[in-house]
Amino acid sequence: MRYFIECSYNGTHYAGWQRQPGDLTIQQTLEEAFSLILREEIEITGCGRTDAGVHAQQYFFHFDTEQEFTPELLYRFNKYLPEDIAVLAVYTAPDTASARFDAMQRTYQYYLKFTKDPLSPELALWYPYKDTLDLEAMRNVCSLLTQYKAFKSFCKEGSDTKHYLCDVFEAQWIDKGNEAIFTISANRFLRGMVRLIVGTCLQVGRGKLNISEVKFALDDQTPMPRAESAPAHGLHLMNVEYPSGFLKKIV
Repeated sequence: MRYFIECSYNGTHYAGWQRQPGDLTIQQTLEEAFSLILREEIEITGCGRTDAGVHAQQYFFHFDTEQEFTPELLYRFNKYLPEDIAVLAVYTAPDTASARFDAMQRTYQYYLKFTKDPLSPELALWYPYKDTLDLEAMRNVCSLLTQYKAFKSFCKEGSDTKHYLCDVFEAQWIDKGNEAIFTISANRFLRGMVRLIVGTCLQVGRGKLNISEVKFALDDQTPMPRAESAPAHGLHLMNVEYPSGFLKKIV
């Protein structure tokens, strides 16, 4: 039986989602917990890779087992897992379903805090210089994103991707007074893409980069001039969508 697990995590203390030799990761922590509690070797496949320090309010992974899931089993998983990882729900799916390749849309948000927040410093980027930011110029970058299909300019060097095509459905900055939130939705994202986009928006907002330079890089598919990647801790994977009826919730 193929199961999809919905979870969430605070990525502060992890070297990202994917297993890495010598580093603690979300994937490793979940595989060890599920293998121990189910008493069999469990290997999981995630809906994507998040970098070290990036958080997920909704994340899906899949694996196969013949065991049946109960609410009590869900409780045991959460009791065993550390406080910064939570299992939210369990779904069944077709035997060939993939948490990664069957996802239709992913939505990320990036949080800027203009006032210091000592209660959650690892969940947003503290940027106490709102008066130096031109949010309207940053919104102009967002308007550009939905006009393009290829995004090599926003791909981290060393990526093993086979192509740079992405369908960006939405990109916007919302000013909420003491904070600004960047939201972007697409069918897929390249390695480091969202953080590079946020970094570019901040460069434009500070007047260190102009919109014509951003457009030129996207037109030519060349690296963004003075490329800057926003710190990981402000980034959250918010939502992952699958086809209607694809997943059936059981717990």
